[in-house]
Amino acid sequence: MRQIYYEDMTEGAEIPQLVKGPYSVMNLAKFGAMIGDFYPTHYDHKWATEFDRVPSVVVYGLQISTHLSQLLTDWVSPNGMLKRFGNRNRTQLYVGESMILKGKVVKKYQLDDENLVDCEVWGEKPDGNIVVEGYATVSLPSRFGITKTGDSKIKPDRENA
Repeated sequence: MRQIYYEDMTEGAEIPQLVKGPYSVMNLAKFGAMIGDFYPTHYDHKWATEFDRVPSVVVYGLQISTHLSQLLTDWVSPNGMLKRFGNRNRTQLYVGESMILKGKVVKKYQLDDENLVDCEVWGEKPDGNIVVEGYATVSLPSRFGITKTGDSKIKPDRENA
């Protein structure tokens, strides 16, 4: 994975997309076991359609959120850090569907000796229907290992300097 640097960020720059899915019942069952949520609408089609009256088995909202945060952590790794993150699910995602996670840089600034970048992030179905939308702030290393005050806290990456 190639490191991104604060100096390379520009407002409006796009975050590389991440595609998740198609989601399967097995994928949801494993996630449910991990978080201890065994509500049947996340793995039982009959329950989901007859009792909860939804079209199919529903992907966990928390799973959608974790995939949205993964978009960011994959992008800033290995030396960047997700500092702030929030999101809101707008519609349900069902078994068999996929989600394309996207984002863009909205602001870059330095605060308390950190190189910060604010981002808008979202996930959409292949038809463009928005599933989730969110915001984040990430901290990025300097290409030159210099923070706002000029302190060298991070060793520069000689290969990419």
